[in-house]
Parts: sequence; C-alpha cells; structure tokens
Amino acid sequence: PQLAAGKYTLSQQRTAGRYDLVVPQLAADEYAFAHRDAPWMDLGRRLLGGEPTVAYMGVLWTTPSAQSQQFHADGRPLFAEGLDVQAEGAGPQGPPQFDLPPYAINVFMPLVDVDGTNGPTEFIPRSHRHGYPKGPVKPARVDLKAGDALLFDFRVVHRGAGNTGDLPPPVLYTVLCRPWFRDTVNWPQVVRKYWENVLAPNDDCETEKRERDEAMAKVLG
Repeated sequence: PQLAAGKYTLSQQRTAGRYDLVVPQLAADEYAFAHRDAPWMDLGRRLLGGEPTVAYMGVLWTTPSAQSQQFHADGRPLFAEGLDVQAEGAGPQGPPQFDLPPYAINVFMPLVDVDGTNGPTEFIPRSHRHGYPKGPVKPARVDLKAGDALLFDFRVVHRGAGNTGDLPPPVLYTVLCRPWFRDTVNWPQVVRKYWENVLAPNDDCETEKRERDEAMAKVLG
C-alpha cells in the first residue's frame, strides 16, 4: 500500500519511525492463537460483557531512533460529560460518577522482549476514567517478554516510548470490541468494512463474498 497526501490504506506512519500496519491475513485460522483461541479471550469476554468482536489486527513497528509519541487515547469516552465528575463523598482522586465499562480493548503481543530501551508502552493510570491529566503525572511503563499479552482499555491515555535500541520491536496487536462498536477514528471505513466481512463471513452468500472481495480490492487500490 502507498501513503500519499496524508491518506493511507492498510498502513499508517503514526509518528516518525513508528508504523501501524493492518494485516488481514491474521484473520486466518492459523493465527487463531492471536484471536479466537487466545488464552486471554476469556478475560476479553468478561471485560466486554460477552463474546467480543475482533475489530481488526495488525503489527506495530518502531524503528531505531524513533522518538516517543505524544500521549493519546485510541478511543474517546462515550459520554465526555462523565469525566471528572466525582462520586459523592469521594476525594479528588476518587472514581467518576459515571464509570462505564470498556467498549473496546487493545491487546499487545510483542514478538521480542520489550523494555525501557526499545520502545515500551507508557500509560497514564486511571485515565480511562479521568481523561487526560490536568497536571504533571508520572507514567507507568510496562516491560514485556516475547509472547506476553498486554490488555488495556481503548480509552486509556498512553504512548509508545522512544526506541534507543538497534532493532525494531515488532508487536502483534488485536483490537477486541463489543459487537455494536465501530472504530471511526483510527482507520478509514473501507478497512473496517473489510474486517467486518472477513471475520464473520457467510461463504454461502454470494453477495457477501462479492462485497468482501470488492472492499479488499479498494483497500489494495
């Protein structure tokens, strides 16, 4: 896929040296260890209130010398007015009054060890409930071993730290969500359409097969 005029199909340079690549082939049964048969799927079901949908899957690739990202959240709160509203009697760090459960979850699975030198992920604790911090906050860094799985709420404020190592640390990722959720922020509609079809195809339906093939043809452009 080619990047041009700020548009993208299956890949996106999120920041300099930091790439996000959607990989449709990961939907195949041979990669079910990263979605349908993954040992963390039961946790995904509990967090998302039932059988989750796989929104899409891909690989994060951070080149050596890539700088730290800006802190960001991959998804917005459903009701922003619930942020910073404290429950009655709670202190300044108490829970918001409207503490909604997650609608989507990121699952990061590094293919190599990731530590403080090669671009770990840093998080602002409790930001899925309180939003962006109003003052200085020490982020929490999570170091991972190859094959670990890190699950976090789509609303959590986080960033990829800089890679001062000599090699890129490839990270496989899966986005789980409630069946009604559609990610309208991170990828264009045609990629979402493809994933909706490829992950839940009805191969007996010629119309659906044709729509799936046409969506992929547009993605590959």
